[in-house]
Amino acid sequence: MNISALAVNRPITTLMIILSAVVIGVISLYRIPLLYLPEISGNSLQVQVPYKSSSPQEIEDLITLHIEDAFRTIKHVETIESTSTDVSSDITLEFKLGTDMDIATLEVRDKLEQVKSKLPDDIDKIRIFRFKSGDLPVVEFSVSLHGEVADLYDIVENILKPRIQRIKGVANVDIRGIKQKQIFVELDFEKLKALKIDTFALRKNFRENNINLSAGDISEGETKYIVRTIGEFQSVREIENLPVNEKGVRLSDVADVRYDFPVKTSYQRLNGKNAVNIMVMKSSDANMVSVAREVKDCLDKIGAETDMRKLEMYVYRDRSQPILERIENLRNAGLLGGVLVIFVLFFFLRNMRSALVITAAIPISILCTFCFMFLLRKFAGSEVTLNIISLSGLMLAIGMIVDPAVVVLENIFRHKQEKKLNLKEAAMIGGMKWGGRYSRNGNNNMCLHTIGVSFKIHDGSLYA
Repeated sequence: MNISALAVNRPITTLMIILSAVVIGVISLYRIPLLYLPEISGNSLQVQVPYKSSSPQEIEDLITLHIEDAFRTIKHVETIESTSTDVSSDITLEFKLGTDMDIATLEVRDKLEQVKSKLPDDIDKIRIFRFKSGDLPVVEFSVSLHGEVADLYDIVENILKPRIQRIKGVANVDIRGIKQKQIFVELDFEKLKALKIDTFALRKNFRENNINLSAGDISEGETKYIVRTIGEFQSVREIENLPVNEKGVRLSDVADVRYDFPVKTSYQRLNGKNAVNIMVMKSSDANMVSVAREVKDCLDKIGAETDMRKLEMYVYRDRSQPILERIENLRNAGLLGGVLVIFVLFFFLRNMRSALVITAAIPISILCTFCFMFLLRKFAGSEVTLNIISLSGLMLAIGMIVDPAVVVLENIFRHKQEKKLNLKEAAMIGGMKWGGRYSRNGNNNMCLHTIGVSFKIHDGSLYA
């Protein structure tokens, strides 16, 4: 028994299958993650070692060559490229296609730990960059304030950032354009020379007097107390009063000590005022649309508070908008397709019920697709998501739904009118004749795209 005969002879079973798929499809629409792009990862890693106030030749000798020697023993590395400038050493590693980049990243970290003893002691941090589409910010916005920069920093760090981080699905909040206040010690070299104070000894003295040390423990009966000596500086005045030699000369006598913001190397402006840029990243399993909506709602609530009226916020990038636009385009394409189908079929067949049957096939097919995607994620471990690429494909697929439906329906009407068959027989014969051909055509398309989903597509930069 073919599909057409089964559907005609068992209408209740067919109806229940369709309703089940539609219900699961509606539920799946809210369970499938909405992303801007599918998960895309590169096959390369970039290592950056900042080291200011030096020359490219020195950075190459002190940093780049040591790191390159360590990286040569990492497995599956095809090329190593390095660039040494006066402020940093940048090394790019390109791996063979198909390399597990998570394991490769761990190997790179291990090699950096091994070579760290050969690098200069005053290197602050070593950064490892790996491109992943999931790391793109969900919402990016600027914040400015009618007031001092210190007030803007306090509001961003103590109010905006904590409240956004509490939103479900937010993984990280990155702030650009303003840095934390730091202690600056500007030495007067003429006074140091006159007092015969060595700068290296001064630096060592400064470090040794700014540490906390464990002093063991004290036991009193069954109670045990952990003892620590607190030696870290608690204020600028303590730093100024630090002795720098045996004659009682203090640091304030040979240096200017201040607690201030570092010198800005880049500037962000919003409506003519100093501003900071804030980027909100989501967790890997969070829904981009819901996270973006929650973040914007949070900003609106903060802006509506009385003591925050002087704060000005502007969202300049929201990556959930393209997804919502694709969903709206998909809905509009379905509605437009349904209207055109009703008009064309009613014009030629003069049968409203037949036109409505094909019109209903559009949303049912889309919801069945959502159902299939959800089942793939749930039981097959697939990472398929709704993104601008998959939604664009669904919009194109609407035309593939309508065309065969019109042909099969016209064939059923032809058998009914020309061969004088009843509607049930015409449906079985007409559906069997053309349904098999379109089923084979659909299966060919399915097989073609299944290959692209099952195997990783390597083009040098993308892993689909």
